[in-house]
Amino acid sequence: MKRKVWESVAGFPEDLRSAEDLLFMRKIERAGFRIRREPNAIVHWEIQPTLWRTFTRFVEYSRHNIRAGLWREWQAAIFLRYTALAALTLPGFLFGWRWLMVTFGCWLAMMLARAVQALRRNKRNYPAPVSRNVARLLTLLPIITAIDLATIMGSIKWLAVDALTNHARTRTS
Repeated sequence: MKRKVWESVAGFPEDLRSAEDLLFMRKIERAGFRIRREPNAIVHWEIQPTLWRTFTRFVEYSRHNIRAGLWREWQAAIFLRYTALAALTLPGFLFGWRWLMVTFGCWLAMMLARAVQALRRNKRNYPAPVSRNVARLLTLLPIITAIDLATIMGSIKWLAVDALTNHARTRTS
């Protein structure tokens, strides 16, 4: 990338902890610069070494993703899934607590489907025998769960820290 491209779009938004690169590239595209994509590029990104650190990082990613105005591109799908699961618990009031096993089964099926989808999406770059993919699947389940929970917590943090604070600041101005 040439320096003039960076300067013409004023670089990365420095107030964001995540999504800043995506916003930056979108500004470059809107500015009319020629962009070349490499469909075979492999990007390596390492997840945090513990589930707790992964969770805390994604809480911040979620919050800053909303600050960047990209809620529909990440959080919306997760909230829709969990809203459907929450609605699925309602028959439990009629059919008793055992109905929650149906909700749990649907949640587990959803998580397995997402993990399988991730494995399929990456099978060309990370080929492995079935036994290795089963181990990967079992590793992905708690990670995806932690990221979902972090997404919800990050959204709540955005609401409490950013949205309400900005609203209060606007009212006092």
